[in-house]
Amino acid sequence: MEPIEVVGTAPATGGLLILCYSPACMGIVTAEQAMARVDAVLEDEIEIDKDRFCKNLRRARPRGCSYHSPPSVPRLDPGWVGNGCGDGSWRTRAAEFLLGLIVDGYTGDLNNPLPGVSFFGVCQAHDYCYGIGADRGRCDREFVESLGDTCQRSAGSYLSSCLLLAGAYGSAVERYGRSACDAAQSQRACALWALEMRVNQCPAN
Repeated sequence: MEPIEVVGTAPATGGLLILCYSPACMGIVTAEQAMARVDAVLEDEIEIDKDRFCKNLRRARPRGCSYHSPPSVPRLDPGWVGNGCGDGSWRTRAAEFLLGLIVDGYTGDLNNPLPGVSFFGVCQAHDYCYGIGADRGRCDREFVESLGDTCQRSAGSYLSSCLLLAGAYGSAVERYGRSACDAAQSQRACALWALEMRVNQCPAN
């Protein structure tokens, strides 16, 4: 993942680049630049006090964030996996029960709700969209559109049931998606902060 910006090296940085991936880090760098002097010899390089930068970056640690064990988020962790179409909560279990009562052919599996129909990839893509910090409205719209496309492509004789399920999934995201999106944003902020600490070789304490 490319950083938002790379700030030039200078003697006070110990010859290292300052790499920023988040707006919070860029704010720290900008504040450092406001106090920095431009080296007369290295005109295109900014002198930033590395210790002060790291101290300010530590202060910017998101609440509850661990430097040593940041959360797994897409694009930062190759091993990231989403929750699929359910998170194991009481809402998921209630939805499974209710959908089984009203939808012809429902299998009881939110990921594969009808014979020959899988929503798993669509739900994973929705988790990914939240996880990379994309706009929630865009993520939700793409989710609903992809569910409909899946139904048209795969449902066959269960098309009516599939579209009913797609509508129910879309309504659930609209009603309950904000907390999931907020949680994903918080996890991403923590993971980015930990990354910035590591790549800039800032000590944890």
